[in-house]
Amino acid sequence: ILYIASFLEGQGHEVQVYDGYVDERAPNDFVAFNPDVIGFSVVTGPNLDGALAQSREFKALLPESKILWGNVHPSVMAEQTLLEESIDFVAIGAGEYTLLELLEHLRIGIPALDDIKGLAFRRDGGIVINEKREFIRNLEDMPDPAWHLVNVNKYSGIGLNTSRGCAHRCTFCYNKSYNKDYIGYL
Repeated sequence: ILYIASFLEGQGHEVQVYDGYVDERAPNDFVAFNPDVIGFSVVTGPNLDGALAQSREFKALLPESKILWGNVHPSVMAEQTLLEESIDFVAIGAGEYTLLELLEHLRIGIPALDDIKGLAFRRDGGIVINEKREFIRNLEDMPDPAWHLVNVNKYSGIGLNTSRGCAHRCTFCYNKSYNKDYIGYL
């Protein structure tokens, strides 16, 4: 999330980060901010219920805002994810450029939704899954995380991913379907 936030800030977008586990704010505290897009990073498992509940809450509070899900679960299960009415878009794979292009589409109509690689959405009662986006090959080109958007003192431990993907092929892991054997390092 903090990598995507810093990338979007670098492109001139105003970003706020909300972590329901440690943040003292609630979804209604973002009404005045009135975001164009509310993004969720969702892994498969127990946090699905919370992400669904908050997506519904944000959609009720900010019906004009678009809800976008990204990360493992929506990337691997895009069609299933878009069956939920409160979710408008899915970013499949790395979300930096997909989200940037979606924001531009919402602002000026260009690029067309169909031309945004790595995006899935609903249209005319069906689900559209666009062409996959290429993996970001040179992670050195990406900005540092936007640490200024969170209170790091609220976390018991801070980790920093300096790579994407995985070199291993464990049969129980999502990596093969999510990363497609991609490995990128800083």
